Amino acid sequence: GGGGGGSSSTAPSPPAVKSSYKNSKKAATDVYEAPTGAVARDSGMDTFGAYGGAYDNAAATTTNPQQQQQQQQEKRGGGGLFGGGFGFGAFGSSSGGGVGGGGDKSLAQQRKELEKREGDIARRERELAAREAAMRANGGSGGQQVNNWPFKFWAIAYHNIDAEIPSQHQRAVRMCYYSYLCLVLALFMNLCAVTGAFFVDGRVVSWLVAIIYFLAGVPGAYFIWYRRLYMAAKNDSGLKFGWFFLMYLGHLAFMVYACISPPSGAGDQWSLAGMMVLKSALNKDKVLGAFYAIAFCLFALDAVLSVVSMRLVWTSFRAGGHNASTVGAQMGAQATGGAAGRSALRSVV
Repeated sequence: GGGGGGSSSTAPSPPAVKSSYKNSKKAATDVYEAPTGAVARDSGMDTFGAYGGAYDNAAATTTNPQQQQQQQQEKRGGGGLFGGGFGFGAFGSSSGGGVGGGGDKSLAQQRKELEKREGDIARRERELAAREAAMRANGGSGGQQVNNWPFKFWAIAYHNIDAEIPSQHQRAVRMCYYSYLCLVLALFMNLCAVTGAFFVDGRVVSWLVAIIYFLAGVPGAYFIWYRRLYMAAKNDSGLKFGWFFLMYLGHLAFMVYACISPPSGAGDQWSLAGMMVLKSALNKDKVLGAFYAIAFCLFALDAVLSVVSMRLVWTSFRAGGHNASTVGAQMGAQATGGAAGRSALRSVV
């Protein structure tokens, strides 16, 4: 009897077992039906239809603001992990890639601009250092420029291409300087040849015209087109470049005329050692013909140098950011303003 009483006191009754089973099942159901926001998000339920939206709403009440912002970004991205198949999400968002690519291109462009600016700054520093060195080389001039051209004992201007002309214009200016020197030498040899014709054949008019060519051409070419180019390149002035082109076209026309030297009715057909006079000079005297041949070769060489110089100056002009139409408008405005000023001065006088 005692053993039976002990067994009945320790074993649970069937109703108690059934009640305990119901409570355990209800607890499991409650746990399943109310998952936390983290569980719903990690399980991927927030990415599938209405169920995901329900769990997103439940998770929004339990997550912090940072997690809510992340969830909203995922929704705008197109649906979490598998949404990338439509161009969004984890498998390569087309919009995200575009933004990233644009950012890379922008950074690359900014890097190129910075490198270009650094190159310009370095170039200007070198030019400034060269100018300072040239000023120090002037000795006791107190840092001021001392005239050094054409000769030290008889100087009328300061001429230093390396110190005063920016590097991008130096080649063009130097080529034009060679063209000018060739012109001076050609006019001098032409004067010598025509002087010989004066003594051999009595060509007085041609000799006087040759003297005029030399005395007017040497300083005229320097001040009319070479000095104008020098100052235009020094100051990078588009307007001065425009006036140089206009004047240099006149120089080119003269060089073509000098190389041909057509006969004229003024009696000065021997004043230029051109192609049409060279044969007559050779027939008249061999030595005289040799002088005319040398002068003709110098005229032809200067014509070639002039064409090359024009090409180089034009390239340098465009590389400096200048535009022909803009410069032409500026030249027209300057000419109109000068004419208006002269008219006003005449009316006052």
